[in-house]
Amino acid sequence: MATRANPSWLLLAACCLAIVPAARAQVDDRANLFTAEAVKNANDRLGQLKARLGKGLVLDTFKEVPEAEAKKHNLDNANERDKFFAEWARQRIRETKLDGVHVLICLAPHRVEVTATPGVEDRFSPWSQQHLRRFLKSSVRPRPSKPATKKEEDKTDWQHENDGALRDTVTYVKGKVTADRGVGRVVDEAHLFKPETIGKADRQIKQLRQRFAKDLTIATVSAAPEIDTEAYNLKDAGQKKEFLDDWVRDRASRLDGIYVLVCLDPKVIHVFVSEGAPFTDLNKRQLYRLLVDRIQPDNPDQGAVQEIFNKFRKKRDNDAGLLAAVDLVEAKLDWNRPVDLSNWMLGLGAMGGLLGVWIFLGVVRIRLRRTTPADAGVHDADDSGRSIAVLGGGIGAVCGEWLFGHVLSAGRSVARVVVPPPVEDHTGDSGTRLRLEDLQKDSLRHDVNNGES
Repeated sequence: MATRANPSWLLLAACCLAIVPAARAQVDDRANLFTAEAVKNANDRLGQLKARLGKGLVLDTFKEVPEAEAKKHNLDNANERDKFFAEWARQRIRETKLDGVHVLICLAPHRVEVTATPGVEDRFSPWSQQHLRRFLKSSVRPRPSKPATKKEEDKTDWQHENDGALRDTVTYVKGKVTADRGVGRVVDEAHLFKPETIGKADRQIKQLRQRFAKDLTIATVSAAPEIDTEAYNLKDAGQKKEFLDDWVRDRASRLDGIYVLVCLDPKVIHVFVSEGAPFTDLNKRQLYRLLVDRIQPDNPDQGAVQEIFNKFRKKRDNDAGLLAAVDLVEAKLDWNRPVDLSNWMLGLGAMGGLLGVWIFLGVVRIRLRRTTPADAGVHDADDSGRSIAVLGGGIGAVCGEWLFGHVLSAGRSVARVVVPPPVEDHTGDSGTRLRLEDLQKDSLRHDVNNGES
């Protein structure tokens, strides 16, 4: 028989739920820079991120520095101002118990402070913090000082523009925190390869790591974050290379080896080699050409010659290109690795030791010859050298004969003994043919007769 719940317990539970504070908001917009709808959407997205990974983003906005704090610090001094805002950000991190990224925006004085906690510093590096700080400082605007002259609904236009910056910030932080930062394997975020091909390549990369103690990472991404590319002019070759190097360092701060980045927007392939890796600039160009030919033949930086070859190539096969790239890296690392000279050094040491013993014995022999009297039977000219020379010549002759017989005469046919044909004797009257057997019998009979006599 089912029992009914006690109404008093239900009432107590409802009261407890009523007094429990709501979850702390991730975006605390005290400066009123964003619309309420944008703040709600951002909090919902950040709440899902925190529930899934335990990481989050706290964004605080303030109209001005609290008056009490402003009196304690000289904010006109640059050093004092930097120290104050850094400490203010750390205080907010402690208050919110944040494990993630904290953003502080103050309007008076205008300041944007971005701080990453130790738990996410490897994913949200100082390079990323600098780019987000620059983006927010240029994108988030305060309320216009002049009164609005348009309709009432147009008064929040500046807030709607700030809403876009808020959405981009949440997307940027989420992408950095959730991105796969693995090294020593294939990271296929753009889904260019089949799972079985990735597994095969990962196994080969693992063996490569065991042989050469270097990592190989091949990463594919759909697009580069706009917040990262905003500070660079990608049409300039130098700035583009600088951006790609910085981007790879941001993605793989602990890389020791070769990192290949394949991006679809903008179309680019970049090969980065860490310091000390045995992979030359020529190897980098060879790997780049292979990847452009197999994976990204429409790369705008491929060059005129590569573009001509790509027009006659077969259908693109990304999986074959991935395996060919791994094979190329392994072959170049094997070719460039230092040669083991230990056996050579041992051989040279042995030869040097024997030479030293021979010199020592020669010096001793000269000494003994000088100190031995003449009547001891030692001549002025020592015949031992000639004796050794004769012995060495004999050994050399035997060795030479063996070499000539087995090496130089290899493959030649051996002469066969040919038995002569029967001989005809034309001196007799009858002209009969004598066989070889008859000649042998006559010779034997002649030998016996001589023995008897």
